[in-house]
Amino acid sequence: RMLQLAASGDRLVTAGYGNGTYDELRLHPPCRIIPAAELGMNPRDSVVMTDCDVRLGDAGGPLLLVDGAGQPALIGIFSGFGRNPKTAAPLGLGVNARNFTGALRQPVARSSELQNG
Repeated sequence: RMLQLAASGDRLVTAGYGNGTYDELRLHPPCRIIPAAELGMNPRDSVVMTDCDVRLGDAGGPLLLVDGAGQPALIGIFSGFGRNPKTAAPLGLGVNARNFTGALRQPVARSSELQNG
């Protein structure tokens, strides 16, 4: 679904702290989600592969798809980096947000109840 949204015009936006040298989140240069078929491998659905320039210290940074209206949707969190097995180009590896949204929903809902209640 992420690839469909990106193909329909949603923009991939990523950020990180870069080697721990920044004390604020900084946007990465434009990059894209890489389909598994393009890499010649079949990773689990829990991994999002990108051609983003990820540095040590970027782990925990967001992978967002931003639609035409400017609304962001969290699709993953950077967790590491690697190399494209076909070209040796760098890969940014993220954990698919679907893996942890259940764990986030409960505290977010509870926080909302406390603020409104």
